[in-house]
Amino acid sequence: MRWLKTAAKTVLLGALAFGLAAGVGATDLPKSYFFALLLSVALCPGLLGFAGARLSLGALPTLIGINFLPVVMALDQRFHLGQPTSFGWLLGSFVFAWAGWRLGKRSLPG
Repeated sequence: MRWLKTAAKTVLLGALAFGLAAGVGATDLPKSYFFALLLSVALCPGLLGFAGARLSLGALPTLIGINFLPVVMALDQRFHLGQPTSFGWLLGSFVFAWAGWRLGKRSLPG
């Protein structure tokens, strides 16, 4: 039954990632290449990693829950960063997601 709880939290984190991508897409920030990269590679993955830690997910379910960062994929369609999204951008976003996860784990009591 524990795997079902982990799966539900992973789906919840994926939904949060899509919600965050929709929220970012509704602003004017993605129109700037610099802010688009900052949001998609650093800020959003870090925030989602932190949320995964707060949901008590492990590092791997958290990275899976981010679902290869829909923010990066949406921006790839807009700016053609690479078809498919280049491994370097994904790797960079995973580093920030992991750092957010570590920060979230540290801030948990106990």
